[in-house]
This record gives sequence, structure tokens and C-alpha cells, in this order.
Amino acid sequence: MAFERVGGLKSELSGEDFDVDGYIHKLSSRCDSSAELDKQRHRIQKVAEETAMELKQNVFKNYSLFIDTSKEISHLETEIFELSHQLHEQESLAHSMQKMTISTDGSQRQTDPSSKDEKRSIASLLETVEGCSSVTEVPGRYLIHSTHLVEIDPESLEPGNYVRAFLLNDSLMIATFIKRRRGPVKYKFAALFELDNMAIVDVKEDIIRHTFRILMFPDSHMYQAENPAAKKEWLALLESTKQKRKATRDALKTEDESSAVATKQLWQKELEQNELLTVDWLKDVPENLDVFIAQRDFEQAISLIEKTKAYLKDFSDSHILRDVRARLGHRIAQLSNVLMKELEASPRGSLRGGPRAARRAVNYLLRLGRASQACNLFLQNHQQVIHHDLSQIKAEGSTHLHVQNLSKAFYAGLRNAALEFQRAFIDNNGSYSAFIAWCVDELKHFGSLLINIAFSKNPLSIITECMMTVCIESHKLEEIGLDLTHTLIGQLHPSLCQAMGDGKKQIVESCAMMADAEGWEAVDYRNEPAKLSEIILEMDNIGVSDFSNLVIRNVVDLSSTTINFCRHMVQYMNDTLKIYVPELYGDIVSNICDAFTGICEVYLKAIIDDSYIVCRDFIIKNAQFTIDTFLPSFGIQMENQLARPIPEFTDLVEHLRIDLDKCLDTDDLADEDEEDTI
Repeated sequence: MAFERVGGLKSELSGEDFDVDGYIHKLSSRCDSSAELDKQRHRIQKVAEETAMELKQNVFKNYSLFIDTSKEISHLETEIFELSHQLHEQESLAHSMQKMTISTDGSQRQTDPSSKDEKRSIASLLETVEGCSSVTEVPGRYLIHSTHLVEIDPESLEPGNYVRAFLLNDSLMIATFIKRRRGPVKYKFAALFELDNMAIVDVKEDIIRHTFRILMFPDSHMYQAENPAAKKEWLALLESTKQKRKATRDALKTEDESSAVATKQLWQKELEQNELLTVDWLKDVPENLDVFIAQRDFEQAISLIEKTKAYLKDFSDSHILRDVRARLGHRIAQLSNVLMKELEASPRGSLRGGPRAARRAVNYLLRLGRASQACNLFLQNHQQVIHHDLSQIKAEGSTHLHVQNLSKAFYAGLRNAALEFQRAFIDNNGSYSAFIAWCVDELKHFGSLLINIAFSKNPLSIITECMMTVCIESHKLEEIGLDLTHTLIGQLHPSLCQAMGDGKKQIVESCAMMADAEGWEAVDYRNEPAKLSEIILEMDNIGVSDFSNLVIRNVVDLSSTTINFCRHMVQYMNDTLKIYVPELYGDIVSNICDAFTGICEVYLKAIIDDSYIVCRDFIIKNAQFTIDTFLPSFGIQMENQLARPIPEFTDLVEHLRIDLDKCLDTDDLADEDEEDTI
């Protein structure tokens, strides 16, 4: 009965007219308790698990069919190739016998000089195409035609990137544009299609205009020309070049061995002369590699490549070996492209196949000699994973909580990337410098997020709390030998300095406004004894032990301006020391000195102000307390926490005392002049 209910639920959920909102509304009205809702959730979860299992079985079944089909296609292709080879031999034999009956002239055929004029050297390609040296090294290869084409997606028929196509006498080379590149090199080698192994198909104009398809097992490529004339020219040149190459191969079969060109038959004969064909497997290496790549049997493919390279390295360089290595290099490039796709990150921000699959792909690329490409792609994909994780964190709750979640996600991503990098590139120490540079770039991205979130319109206390959280997560990386805390502080140094400067400015301005608004009089805490106790405790902690002597019957013989300034400066010191690093010493001390200088200017301005002449002695008392009592205690407390002397505070005390004495002397002289005048 339960199975029937699950089956009915599965049919309902998989129906074409299934309405999600309606189904949720129906469940909400039908279920009266959380237990019933939880039961429905388990039923839906069970259907989801069964559906996932069926999908896995279907994928496995289709994959098995694909492997079997690939093997059949490979066997069929081999048989067709052998049949074609036999037909060519029969045709060549008949042509030779016919020629012998017509003429017995044994003179050697003269080369048509006009054909040499038609051939264009491809040495100039090295000046414009990057990475095509292996293409130009093949003797007898020349350029026939080249234009710009547009690459078309064979499945979606959507236009892709512009490419440059070069038709050679034996192959078709595709090169992509290099953006923002100065100089003669404008293109980068992308692919090389051998004319012997590809078919050209004209795509109908009603499907997509000016397009032709290139079929090359197991892939298909589509390219679009500029206009119908250009397309017609490409089709004609491709077909004529294939026919000419076929005719050349057929003619070479009847020519003398001394004048033969590198064809497949002569290649096989030279291989026999050089004892290369004494092993049967070497002739089938290109075909076997194609099968292994199609079947995604990467271990077998790389083992075969390594075996072939080890076998060929003992033979001297020759035209035959260059041709063999060119074909082998083409398969290596195909295999590298497939392996790089294994390292691509999914749209959901996770590595395809998980970290183990990524490590295998990196190991294969390292064995193929693609260490730089493997490292760059590995880091790019982990960058996508980290950025995706950060983008999924929503700004909920306080700023500190948001920064805490971002820090955990970011540094967890860096830690995972570092551990996976160590496992994947354990025997490739040259790649670690690239990893460190990548970490610095990621810190720049993370630092920009912190600036936008934590440093914008937030007080210094919140900023320092956020920075403490970030530093705690950063210190965890030191367990794996990665210290990035100072690098992050260095990147955020301008923003931290600005935040400390803004905090200092707010303290001075608020105290100045309080002095103007509340005047200069003692603060009465008789109705707030708890607050008075808190102030006395703060002053004791900072080292002002005789502060209680200023309290008479819960009345502090200081102004509210002075008390608030002292409390704000204690908080300012605590906040800045939370994020203290030696690089910030000068900025912290400078801002503190500016704050004390600013409040003393408020005192001096009030002393010479005639409107405050009644409370002049009280203002002087506040100034002397700040300079002679609070500032020295503040400096000693800060020196103890930093475990280093701060001579700037000693100089500041002397400077402020001199300024106060000058102000008092000037004010006394003004009073005497006024009395003399009277």
C-alpha cells in the first residue's frame, strides 16, 4: 500500500501539468501538524532518491552503449581503411601496366615549374601564428588559402568566435585571435585537421547561411564564411586539394623510390627500413589513441603515448619520425583538451567529478608535459568555486555576522585549494610560486568585499571586530604553512588608516560640540551611581588610580567633555590594538596624538573665551588633568600592551604643556593690561 502511494506521488510529480504552488497549497491545507508535513517530506525525498537512482542506471546503460558503438565504429573504420588501401594498390598496379604498354620511355618525368609557383611558403606563419612550429616543420607542406571564418556550435547553431583558417596541401589549420596583442603575432594555434581523415559537408542554406561542416571522428566542426562566394571557394578548394593529394599519393606509388615524396606507403616502407615496423602496435597507435580518447580511458591512452615516446627516442631524426611525432602530437593535444574539461568548474561552483577526479586529471596532464596549463586551469576553477561560495552568502543579520560567514567560506576555500594543490602537484615544486600569486589575487578580491561591507559607514569598533574575525580565520591557514594575514593587512592598510582617522575625527568633533552645548561644569552622578562606578573602574584600569579623589559625593570635579573624551580614547586604544601589526604603528600613534592635540585646542579656545571667564579655572583644571594625568597613564598602558616604548607620547606631553603655559601667560598679560586701563 505504501508502494502504491509512493508510485501515485511519483506519477503526480512527473505529470506535465504539475503545479508546484497548487501542490504546496494542497499539502498545507491537508496537513494539520508538523508530523504530517514531515511524513510528506519523507515521501517526496524517497521519490527523489528513486528518480536519481533511475537516472544513474540510464546514464550507465547509455554509456555502455556508447562504448560498444565506439568500438564497432573503430573496427569498421579499420576495415574500410584496409579495403581502401587494397583498392588503391589495385588501381596503381593497373595504371602502371597501362603506362608500360603505351610507352617504354624510361626518361624521368620533369617537374612542372608552374606548380612551384603555386606553392606558397608557410614559413611566414611563424611570424603571425603562435604555437604553429610543429606545423611548419613538416617538409613539403605549403599554404594554399587562408581567410577569416566564424566558428558555429554544431548543436545549438549559435555563432562563436572568429577564427583564421589556413588551408595547407595536406591539412586544415585553425587559429584563434589573440586579443589586445601588439606586433605581428595576431593568432594562436588551435587545431589541425588532416585532409586524409576528414570529410567536408555542405550545409543547406535554409538551416544556416554560408556554412560548411567538417567531420572528423569523433568530432564535428562547423564554420561560416563571409558570403556565398567565399563558401563556394572554400568548398571547391577543400575538394580540389583532397583530390590533388589523392592523385599525388596514387602517382607516388608508380614513381621510382629515389623521387618519391612522404606518403603513407613510403612512410611505411621507410619505417620498415628503420626497423620501426618490427613492432605491430606502432602502426595502430593513432587509431588506438582515438578509441581510448572516445572511451575516456585516459590511463591507457597516456600509457600508450609514454610507450611510443620511449620507443621513438632511440631512433635518429628523419622525415618519417617527424611525421609520426606530428600525428602523435595531434592526439596529445586532443587528449589534453579533454582532460582540461575534467578540471572545469560546474555552474554550481564545484569541481566536476570531485577533488579525486581533478587530481587524476592534473596527474595525467603532468605526465603529458602540460604542467603550466594544468596549474592555471586548476587555480582558475578553484577561483570559480570560491567566488560562487561567496556569492551564495546573503547579507543577513549584523555586519559582523556577515563578515564572519564570508571569512569562513573564503578561508575554507583557500584551505581546500591549498590541500588539493599539495596533493595534485606533490612532485612539481615549480608550480608553488603560481599558487602563492593566485592566493594574493584572491586576497585582493576578498579585501574589496570587506571594504564594501565592513568599512562603509560603520564605526571603528565594528570594523575592528570584523578584522579580528578575519584575522582569526586567516591564522588557521598557518597550520598548513600558509601565512597571509600580513598580506591582507597590507592590502587593507589605506582603508584601515582612513577608518582610524575618521574615528579620531569623530571623537574630537563630538567633544567640541559637547563643550559648546553643555558648558563647563562638574558632572553630577548622584542619580547614576552605577555609571560613576563604571567610569572609576575604567580609569583605574588605564592607570589613573587617583581619579576617585576628584569625586565628592558622587559629583566628579571634571566636565562631561573631559570624561567623555577619556572614555572614548580608552575605547579607541582598545579597538586599534585589536588589529595591531607593526605596519600600523605609525598610523595608530599619529591619530592618538592628533586626538589629544585636538581636545587641547578645545581647552585653549575656551580659556581665552570671555564668555567662559567665570569657569576659567575649572577649564584649566580639565586641561591639566588631561595633559598631566590622563595622557601619561594612557601612554604607559599602551606601551605595556605593545611591549615597546612610545617616545611620541612623551614629546606630546611636553608640547601640550608648553602650549598651555603660553596660553595662560598670554591671558594673564591681557588681564593685567585691562586692569591698568581701568
